Amino acid sequence: MLLFDFSDNELKVLGLSPKLLGGEAVTSYIKAPLKAGLVVRRQSVDPQKLSAEVGEILKKGEFKITAGESTALSLHDERVFTLRLKVGKTSDGKDVLKYIDTQVETFIPESAHDIVSSFKPSTVGSPGEVQFIAADKNLILGYREVFKDLGLDLTMVVPESYALYQLISNTLGLGETVLFLNLEDNAADFIVMDKEGVLQTFTDSPDPESVERKITSIFAYMEKRWARKISKLWLGGTMMKDGESLAKKLQLESIKVETSLTGYPLKFGPKSTGANTAEAAHLLGLALLTKQKDALNLVGSV
Repeated sequence: MLLFDFSDNELKVLGLSPKLLGGEAVTSYIKAPLKAGLVVRRQSVDPQKLSAEVGEILKKGEFKITAGESTALSLHDERVFTLRLKVGKTSDGKDVLKYIDTQVETFIPESAHDIVSSFKPSTVGSPGEVQFIAADKNLILGYREVFKDLGLDLTMVVPESYALYQLISNTLGLGETVLFLNLEDNAADFIVMDKEGVLQTFTDSPDPESVERKITSIFAYMEKRWARKISKLWLGGTMMKDGESLAKKLQLESIKVETSLTGYPLKFGPKSTGANTAEAAHLLGLALLTKQKDALNLVGSV
């Protein structure tokens, strides 16, 4: 299976062995630049040219591709609506869907016909809540066309935040709220999580002063809006060291994302030694999601 992440100027691909959770290695990894103009605001604008570019990158990375092979895609949260909704206690699925449709009209400007969505009821400690994700339908269809041209089958699409949550979910205690700071050289992502999943996401400048201001404002917002006190700062991304310095300055307990891997048999094979665990963490979380039958998934509703 192949796992993908696209930005406007870069592609990351992770190759999995068939029995990943049985202890087999991550077989391959590549991070490569993309030609300008093929992806704009994280969306494929020319699927045919992008598929040709991706094909060359996979060939360079010596990826072995099987016709019809399953693929999964992580979307940056700037392009996904991630919401925690209170729907009340009800066993009627139709009532839940109707209530969700009413609630999301407040948050999502696009028409219901123009989006794809997925939701999952709370299972631990918060009855009557659902985790909801949605994205522009054309965004998903564009990437599906890219993979179809490559002879690949797109079977899962989720936001990056949900993949990162999956990676650290086993470490979260009931009633605990944490902030995951994914710090890259061109953006800083702030993901508020609890045992149930993702509460809210934010994106801002990676400039240290901007990140510090954003964290302070998120802490205040979560206490006022959700009555939640954030207890820990998880750190990931290529600029993670900057996050460590900031955590010390703010007197916050910080945890590197690598520590979450001790509970999973995720090993890197000889062809994946170029993978930086912190920068590929969301793809590792995505790998775990592909093994779940009830995971959120934007593909199923396209």
